[in-house]
Amino acid sequence: MKFIDLTQEQPSVDDLLRLAAGGPVRIRSRNGEEFILESADAFDREVAELSRSETFLSFLAERAREPRQAGPGWRTSNGGSSRPSRPA
Repeated sequence: MKFIDLTQEQPSVDDLLRLAAGGPVRIRSRNGEEFILESADAFDREVAELSRSETFLSFLAERAREPRQAGPGWRTSNGGSSRPSRPA
């Protein structure tokens, strides 16, 4: 994975897109936040691969069985199932 530190270099958007066409690019912003830039096709491939992964599907099934915790914007007054509350 290519790494770009924007405190050290300032590539153009076109330069970043050219790099991302060859594989994921990790970008550190001037304030230290980090981002990943990759082609949409790569993301679609990853989604397809994960949907065929028995390990990942088992992980999702296990997570679905875990009790849900209500957080901001969630209500649990409907028999225990959590659904997002609608804005008033």
